[in-house]
Formats: sequence, C-alpha cells, structure tokens
Amino acid sequence: RKIEFDYSPNFIEKHFSQVKGYDLMPLMDNNAVRALENSNKVVLITDFLPKFLRDYSSFKGSSYLVADSYRVREFKEILPKNRILIGLSWRSSLATHSRNEHYLSIQELEPLFEIDDLIFVNCQYDECSEELEWVQSRYPGKLINLEHLDQMDDLDGVAAMLKCLDLVIAPATTVAELSGSLGCPTWLFSNSSEIDWRKKDEKGTDVWHNSITIVDIKEKGNKKLLVEKIYKNLVQYVSSVK
Repeated sequence: RKIEFDYSPNFIEKHFSQVKGYDLMPLMDNNAVRALENSNKVVLITDFLPKFLRDYSSFKGSSYLVADSYRVREFKEILPKNRILIGLSWRSSLATHSRNEHYLSIQELEPLFEIDDLIFVNCQYDECSEELEWVQSRYPGKLINLEHLDQMDDLDGVAAMLKCLDLVIAPATTVAELSGSLGCPTWLFSNSSEIDWRKKDEKGTDVWHNSITIVDIKEKGNKKLLVEKIYKNLVQYVSSVK
C-alpha cells in the first residue's frame, strides 16, 4: 500500500516509530516491521537464484516484455526516418561519488557526437537540461530529446520509444535493463568488474538478456579508454549497417 509521505512528527510516529533507523524508512514502515517480527524466517529473492539458476545454461536470455504497438507507431511518426537512431543514457539519477565511477559524463562522451551518419536519442530519464544544452551548443541536432515523454514515470512510453531505436547505449541502469527485457539491441557499458559475471561468452553477451552486449575494457576505471572502446565499436557498427 502506497503511503503519501510527509515529515511531520505525527506522521513519522504513526508509520515509522518501530523502524530501527532512518536509513530503513525508504524500504519499510511499521507494517513491514511487524511482518518481520511475526516471521520465523526471512528469505531474499536472490537466495533462490542458485537453486533454480544453477549455471549459465539455466538463463534463457530471451526478451519477456512487449511494448504497446500503438505507442510504437506514435514514436515512429515523430522520430527521423531513414537515419540510424542510437538511444543514449550516461548515468543514473542517483549521483554519488561511489556510484559515479560506473557512469560517464556527457562531456566524456563527446567523441561519439562526432560520428557521422547517425542521430542520438536522449534516454536520460531525470533532469538533464544543462547536459542537453551542452550537446546542442556544440552539435546542433545530434541529440534528440522527446520533451513530451516523461521518462521517469511513463515506462510504457519509454518502452515504445526504445523499440523504435536501432541501438541503445547505457550503463547498468533501468534504461539498459528495460531495453534488454524488450529484446532491443543494447550496449551496456561497464567501468568496473562488478558485472563481469554477467558476460557469458567472449563477445560480452549478457546472461540475463541476450540482446545486451557488455562493453568494457581490461583496465577498469579508465573512462577515457572506455569511451574510446565505445567510439570504435560505434564506428564499426555504423559502417556495418549503412
């Protein structure tokens, strides 16, 4: 049950007085605490993974979501025709020092905007107006932003948009996972070893979604080399589909 949150003392006392710490309040309220206290055992969903998915062959890797066909047609009418369309997201909406090591800035991705014969479509779902303006000032028309689409809350719309794109490039965020679950060709760029286990072959095919290819480098943490790898792969991709 969704609770309309406010920070008044009465509200906190009513819904969160039994929660052991403020850091747990986004995850549970008093109802959840009581449910835990009345339970003999607590099991996380990830605890079941080794029982039902014992090795890479246990993962189907196929798509399992279907976009609204009406909205797909709607976006196809809006987006440029006869152009290579590349969806682009570069970071999470939660920006902390520890998380930022996994992401790239729009400035670091500048080499990609210099590639001819393609257009990028913004898939960054939070406030990013300054970043979009930065691209527009240097590469006019190179990065399309669908202003009428609420990419934070309208996931049906985002799914329909993703199905209209030739390729999606994103870090390990909802964008990449949604794209993969729809079966869209996706490059998930990685800057750490945390998702190395998801690569099921030398090509970097993702174990969860076979339409995702993980793009990374041996020298983890070197963002410059990672961008160079993405750039090189994208140039080859454009040449192969022209």
